[in-house]
Amino acid sequence: MSVKHSTRKKVEPPDEPTKDQSVSLVAVGVVIAGLAVVALAFLLTDDPSEHRTPVASRGIGETWELTPEAPLTLTPGRDHAKGPAEAAVSVVVFSDFECPYCQEASKELDRLQERYPQDVRIVFRNYPLDTACNDNMKQPGHLLACKAAFMARCAGRQDRFWEMHDAIYAMPGLNETALDALPQELGLSEDSFGECVVSEETVAEVRQDIAEGHALGITGTPAIFVNRKRMESFRAAPLGTLVEHIVSSGGEP
Repeated sequence: MSVKHSTRKKVEPPDEPTKDQSVSLVAVGVVIAGLAVVALAFLLTDDPSEHRTPVASRGIGETWELTPEAPLTLTPGRDHAKGPAEAAVSVVVFSDFECPYCQEASKELDRLQERYPQDVRIVFRNYPLDTACNDNMKQPGHLLACKAAFMARCAGRQDRFWEMHDAIYAMPGLNETALDALPQELGLSEDSFGECVVSEETVAEVRQDIAEGHALGITGTPAIFVNRKRMESFRAAPLGTLVEHIVSSGGEP
């Protein structure tokens, strides 16, 4: 019997590293480990946000200055406004007469106008949150809001818009009996007033406000624009601070 010899080559063991090579490898390993520790420490301690001004910490004036102007069209003769036309601060408020936050905003705007009578102008726009006149609403909401909006516009036809506006917001809670009593309490001509409230012209005027508000992206109230720049949300203190900022800077952004 013949014996076949294997043709596979003998695998030689790898060369052992020299002493100098071992020292070099250890040194490289130490350097890499050190760099990893430094990088990890940097990631854990250095917050990139520290190198820029966080939105939350910006002043209300700075935030407002960075806000782009909205394509807001003011219509003299149609809009109900009070305050000097050349006022440094023009506030346009889209409001709902049955909205408690709108009631709060109205009181704050009155306080600001009393404090800065020559510097603040207030322009009122309707945005009732109810399907009776607002087609953008998916379900009924403030059931007397549309009627109150019609009544305010009709009071305006007799030059009593702001009296009606203030009387409605002075109510602790809107109710139809108290609302129906306002024309007589304000001394309005009731016959013409009653016809006005149900007229197509009045409904169309309120719907025009709503359409313009919807085009501006309004979905809730109050929606407040200060010199055509929208405030993110209504809060009395920031609104007062913003007005002070604009007045003190001469109305310039």
